[in-house]
Amino acid sequence: MELHVYLAFVVATTIMIALPGPSVILTVAHSITFGWQPALSTVAGATVGIADQLSVAAFGLTSLLNLVSEAFEWIRWAGAAYLVYLGVKQWRSAGEPLVFDASSVSRTNLFVQGLVITIPNPKSLIFIAAFLPQFIDASRPLGI
Repeated sequence: MELHVYLAFVVATTIMIALPGPSVILTVAHSITFGWQPALSTVAGATVGIADQLSVAAFGLTSLLNLVSEAFEWIRWAGAAYLVYLGVKQWRSAGEPLVFDASSVSRTNLFVQGLVITIPNPKSLIFIAAFLPQFIDASRPLGI
């Protein structure tokens, strides 16, 4: 990779990393709530979600994503409706004391939450499917 292309990639990637997405916010929330060790399960789930996105992009299945874009839109709206539901539920119970047992939350649940939040994440999907390929030189051998 030529130096100016590499520098452009580093700057653009740094900007993308600096803007926290839903996976980062979930990881921070889990770290504050449960501590750093259980939150590693959230990080593992998010990492598996990114690996799934990379697999889809690497095998050229982005056309499949275009086919299921309407279903993706419905999933996104369902997620938004669920967040509104959680907000209203929290707002209605504002006067009640919060009782929470952090030891009862399983690491599997934290892993699944990280995975489910990351897979439909538009920021990483755009990065992997549209942004990253611009910096790949197809004329060069792999791994160099």
